[in-house]
Amino acid sequence: MFVAQKAQLVGAIEDPAYAEETIASANFDIEVENLEWSENVAEFQRKLADGTLDSSPSVMGKQSASCSFMTCLNPGSSATDEPKWSKFLQACGFYATGWDGGAEVAVGSAVDGISWRPHKDYTHTPMTFKAFEVYSSGVAADLNKQMVTTMVGCMGNVTFLIGDAGEPIQMNFEFQGSIESVADVAAPVALVPTGVSSVQPPSVLGATVTVGGVSQCISKFEINTGNSVNLWTCATEDSGIKGAYIGSRETTLNIDPIAELVATESVYADWVAGTTGAVAIVLGSTPVLRLDAPTAQKSTVARGERDEARIFEETFRLHKGSSGNDSFELLQGAKT
Repeated sequence: MFVAQKAQLVGAIEDPAYAEETIASANFDIEVENLEWSENVAEFQRKLADGTLDSSPSVMGKQSASCSFMTCLNPGSSATDEPKWSKFLQACGFYATGWDGGAEVAVGSAVDGISWRPHKDYTHTPMTFKAFEVYSSGVAADLNKQMVTTMVGCMGNVTFLIGDAGEPIQMNFEFQGSIESVADVAAPVALVPTGVSSVQPPSVLGATVTVGGVSQCISKFEINTGNSVNLWTCATEDSGIKGAYIGSRETTLNIDPIAELVATESVYADWVAGTTGAVAIVLGSTPVLRLDAPTAQKSTVARGERDEARIFEETFRLHKGSSGNDSFELLQGAKT
């Protein structure tokens, strides 16, 4: 039998893209929670006109896979130390860059900090994932045997969120790709975690949260990059799928501020007028973590309650800034 909590995930960016990447223990360097994955085989059903009500055997087709998991937003050990989760963001279409005196440099040359931005040119940066299930039968010969699903050409979407004040920010990842194989792995070749970060994720306390320059008293938020992930079908591939790619993006922000008089915050006037403003969520961690959006525009406003107090449940669309396509940016450290 398999024990759900003993599942493991390891992954690496593919180079070249859409070719299975060699996976080693060095790639097993990230802690994930709520890990789920599934395999799917397309079925071409056959219902012949043969004078019966029964169907004929189906033809089995494309083989796809998906996986989802969460990991906490913990910074690197310094402003220029690239966190382990950076590879997951890159497979969600994010461009990682270093900063030195306000100029962009390679991540490894960063002096002031590192940022991640969803980018139009990073729609084909897939990962290879291996998801392990540890088999436990109680028989010594079976101990630590594993069944592993290898997924290739995986790209996905990420949502940044907290469920309540005081919790760390979590990144919820959802990936799609093609099935490379499902096989058993013996204990001697099973991977073990190597180089997992020891930096604890900061809690969201004493944070700065502003929308359009107005401070927001919130208990939760959610930034969804809104990637539309599509499977790249290809009849020359054994699985019928080359991998996944990002076709479009629609980034949104959800917050739950305490309701205020219109004299304090003109919620409805801004909504009707289509007013735009910048979003900034700043954590006082070491190094500092920032989540910024240059152009937020209200999409919906609804009334709600939090601990019997009236709140506004607000959804914003996050648009590109006037100087480029950075509708959202995650920054560790500083730019200058």
